[in-house]
Amino acid sequence: MPMVAALFLPRGSLPVDAWEIGRIGVGRWRGHGSEPGGLAAEEVLVVRGPGGWEVQCHGGNAAAAAVVADLVRLGAERVPSGAWHTDSAPTVAAEALSLLAAVDAPRGARILCRQLAGALDHELAEIA
Repeated sequence: MPMVAALFLPRGSLPVDAWEIGRIGVGRWRGHGSEPGGLAAEEVLVVRGPGGWEVQCHGGNAAAAAVVADLVRLGAERVPSGAWHTDSAPTVAAEALSLLAAVDAPRGARILCRQLAGALDHELAEIA
């Protein structure tokens, strides 16, 4: 995704286009609102996944909205969180991923993360 490479300045010398799947990097986001050559004030975490990129940032809703707006301006498609990455996931994992975005307690998040990692599928296979 060349748009991530255009907007994200990773620490280190390896460009994001050369990252393998699963690589996590920290750097700065250079948004369209910046002066030419300018940097965003916040550091971001970027993960390359099998179907795209995940960007994590501090700064609340405004910072996240700015990152999304930058990507959309360069041609990214904005999809609801419930639809993200569930096309290829098994049913239990897709449901856990959908619910994880709305959970508001650590215990619930732990349970859903275990389900996403396959714990429920494993238990169901043991029963069958």
